[in-house]
Amino acid sequence: KYKIIAYSLSAFFTGLIGSLMILNSGGVNEGAFHISHSIDMIVMLVIGGLGSVFGSILGGYIYYWLYDTLLVKFPGINLIILGIIVIIIVLFAPEGITGIISKYKIKNIKLRDLID
Repeated sequence: KYKIIAYSLSAFFTGLIGSLMILNSGGVNEGAFHISHSIDMIVMLVIGGLGSVFGSILGGYIYYWLYDTLLVKFPGINLIILGIIVIIIVLFAPEGITGIISKYKIKNIKLRDLID
């Protein structure tokens, strides 16, 4: 029963996000189904940490901040540097940023403190 509810919620939110992406891009084209979108989502989860909503949000923020910063400072090799950073995170912190936070038992941490 719980698996059906989890799959249903997952399908609902996936459809909702897909429809919002179509509205944002102004229509459906072949670029909307590119594999890079899926890879971006997986990298965000790996950076933030699997198994928590906070990790997903934090991973998305960190990913796009890194992506934009590296694109400005190192155009052309930004994806290589980002890939190296992700490999380092997977090797040294496989549980992601939220795993590090929970490992050191940092309690009452606010998202605003991490952003600033």
